Amino acid sequence: MVIKLDGTQLASGNTNSSGYLQVGYTVAEGAGAGIRTIRGEFAGDGGYMASASSGKLTVTAGDLYIWPYVRSGKKGTNHLLKAYVRSLPDYVIQPGKSITFKVNGSVISSGAVAADGWASATWAIPAGEATGAHTAAAEFAGDAWYKAVTATTSFNVVP
Repeated sequence: MVIKLDGTQLASGNTNSSGYLQVGYTVAEGAGAGIRTIRGEFAGDGGYMASASSGKLTVTAGDLYIWPYVRSGKKGTNHLLKAYVRSLPDYVIQPGKSITFKVNGSVISSGAVAADGWASATWAIPAGEATGAHTAAAEFAGDAWYKAVTATTSFNVVP
């Protein structure tokens, strides 16, 4: 038997005693979520004719975990906004994913997830910014592989 995914051979081998050929498959980066065609082909032999059958493999978009980490900041200073980003349920770091940072709903900047799993951006806290509690958000807009997600946290602006 030969197993193909979207026309590309994944594996070949003999069926087991129950007539099945099972192969493991890890969805390759780059293709994204969507419907794939999977096909099993038997070339035939002296006792059996050639046959083939196709089916559909549905790859769904995954989930990301975002943990915003923002400490209190002082008016008139540059303040680091950070977020830790990993996929769920396997907690694999997702380098290169763009994270948008917001403060009180306004976009501050965006940063790419680094190899260590952290994305960051700098907010120049205006000298006239209100002191007290503020909301920071770290957002991922979604892509071919992962669903959109937003995570928020509170922090304080101090004089």
